[in-house]
Amino acid sequence: MTGIIECARASSPQETVTRSPCSSPKSTEDACKSSVLHQHSRKVFHTHGEHHKLITEIPPETFHKVKLTQLNILNNEISAIPDEIEHLKNLQHLILANNKLRDINEKVFNLKALTVVDFSGNRLIKFPDGVAALGPTLEQLYLNGNAISEISEDALGSLVNLKMLGLNDNLLTSLPDSISNCQYLRELGIERNNMESLNQEVCQIETLVKLGISGNKMTNLPKTFVNLTQLELLLMEDNKFAFVPIEVFSLTNLRELSLADNLIASIQPDIKNLQMLRLLNLQGNLLTTLPEELWSIISIVTLSLAGNKLSSLSPSISKLAEKSVFE
Repeated sequence: MTGIIECARASSPQETVTRSPCSSPKSTEDACKSSVLHQHSRKVFHTHGEHHKLITEIPPETFHKVKLTQLNILNNEISAIPDEIEHLKNLQHLILANNKLRDINEKVFNLKALTVVDFSGNRLIKFPDGVAALGPTLEQLYLNGNAISEISEDALGSLVNLKMLGLNDNLLTSLPDSISNCQYLRELGIERNNMESLNQEVCQIETLVKLGISGNKMTNLPKTFVNLTQLELLLMEDNKFAFVPIEVFSLTNLRELSLADNLIASIQPDIKNLQMLRLLNLQGNLLTTLPEELWSIISIVTLSLAGNKLSSLSPSISKLAEKSVFE
């Protein structure tokens, strides 16, 4: 009999939800859904009715369940993965987010059926290079919220069927060139790292639909960024952009674009190219005026302008006013 094991501490009522690409999925059930934009721990109650107790190790009896397909033990205090993990040959989803892992037992990477792996919110300093052994089977990898500063060149090259990669909230300054091998990648999150530029190799992944680069130190984008024509969501908040990179105006499939908290003093008339936009976030910049061409994007539903230096808006705003929310 196949099965699922989930052990999760109840999430805090104050926990926030993020729109960032490749945040950890809520549970193993969510891991195969088409979008993983929200991170919010699922509540799992113990059947004996006592108050939630934090788990410090993977229960030994788990390793006798050789037909187990999903193991979900998040929001606990697990600090090590025992060698016995390799007994779970049928395991497809391994979710150990928000624990106390400092490294990943190499035995994990003998589990060739794994399609979803989540080690977000642990204490990893090194990228688990052994993940390369999962080759064509791995589809989703989440390492958000660790302290990873470097990824070796060989770590990603074999992950040719990877669809979602979450590296938000680490210490990365760049990505390996081999990321260009991930030609089926749809969502990439590298927000809140230490990156001053975006690798050219990312621009070779023309399947990308959602990209988050917020919270870095970027001032421009590669010219080849125009290749990412399938992008629908682009988060560029809290960088050092003094203007909207001209490459963005080639991405005519964009539905959501956030440029909040940069140093942008004006918006180019080329904004009119983005006729599919539904959300445009420009708050926290240095804008004093907006181009008339902006009001031609009648698809906009949410326009955020707070925290700028705008003294007035064009009467043409009436083209959007009936169905839009202005913030």
